Amino acid sequence: MASNGEDGTGTYARKHEPAISFTDISTSPGRCSHITNFTHFDPAAANFTFIAPNLCNDMHDCSVATGNAFLQNCVPTILNSSAWQQNGVLFIAHDVPPGFRSAIAHTHYSLLCTIEDAGGLGCLNQACTANSLAEFFP
Repeated sequence: MASNGEDGTGTYARKHEPAISFTDISTSPGRCSHITNFTHFDPAAANFTFIAPNLCNDMHDCSVATGNAFLQNCVPTILNSSAWQQNGVLFIAHDVPPGFRSAIAHTHYSLLCTIEDAGGLGCLNQACTANSLAEFFP
């Protein structure tokens, strides 16, 4: 755990950085250098970006208003980018399920499974047995 870094007040949990669990990333200093804090976020910098807010901005340790403020700041940056406007996709995962209703129970591992499938990657831990979010992409 790390707290109160460049990204602001809040605690960051190691579990929020799944990329480092892939040995082809964790053993490559060049690839590890692409894992940065949110102050370096540039939606056009890569063809895939995974953003995991700290435990305050993800609303586990702070209010919904704090999480909403985080989203109100970063989502427009994404939606206004050329990367988004050229067939981009944005997933926002929350612990509460507003919006689309599914008869299939999905978890955060379902999102990881979907990302792994799309990228032709191997699976990690519980993502190996999770269902994908394919039903959301007709």
